Amino acid sequence: MTQPEQTSRSGNAATSFLAARWGSVVLVILAAIFVGQNREDVSLHLLWVTVTAPNWVVLAALFVLGALSGALWRSRRKKK
Repeated sequence: MTQPEQTSRSGNAATSFLAARWGSVVLVILAAIFVGQNREDVSLHLLWVTVTAPNWVVLAALFVLGALSGALWRSRRKKK
């Protein structure tokens, strides 16, 4: 008789976990889809350097650089 109670508790725990973190779960799923669709190699030319990497790596690196520059810009504006 204790067996059905334990399964319902674990079901409630899984449901509450997903309910509390649904945004993170959606972002992980979208990131997996993004990587799956952008696996082809691209060449990036900057001055005399050419780098060949998967498209998702290049886009992720540009996103990180943009986020860092935005954070630096914001911190400089707060100091003034």
